[in-house]
Amino acid sequence: MIDNLSIKLRVILIFFILVTLFAIFAVLKYSPKEEISFGELGIVNKIASVETGKVYFFEIDGEKHKIILTDLGTNSIELTIGESPEIVLYFNLGETKKADLNQDGFYELVLKLNDFGEDSASISLQKLENLPCVENWDCTEYGACISGVKRRICIESNSCGTELNKPVTEEECIVKIIENETFNFSYSS
Repeated sequence: MIDNLSIKLRVILIFFILVTLFAIFAVLKYSPKEEISFGELGIVNKIASVETGKVYFFEIDGEKHKIILTDLGTNSIELTIGESPEIVLYFNLGETKKADLNQDGFYELVLKLNDFGEDSASISLQKLENLPCVENWDCTEYGACISGVKRRICIESNSCGTELNKPVTEEECIVKIIENETFNFSYSS
């Protein structure tokens, strides 16, 4: 009886140790290795070198924001800014983008991709003063008329987070029925 209890306790202990080791591994692998602060951004550009996966912080008007280089491709990079809401921006070399960090309709930050290498990128960050975020909608053509409605997809490319000027994505339509038409079909075997 004691041997069975001893074996069960050992199995439970081994299971607990494995779960604990897995949890520690997950925390170490997926948590940021280093947090670096750029400090308060002013009117002048701040040029920073960011490495893939590291969390960096900057402040605008006393508000702390994070920025992560989430992906480094062969011709472009992906930056994630903020937490709630999270803004994802894609850059080609030399490209400049604006960000509305708190989705109030005004841009607070402009970023530029200066250069990038194997595991890092050089970006410029600059604070903006009350520059309105202008929505820029790109829409597909309307699809077929289905059940009296045709639809299209519209995507806002400036990451404003607003839909004040979003184009119409659905329109009523009428399916035309052709009557009294003769169609000639030929069939060959």
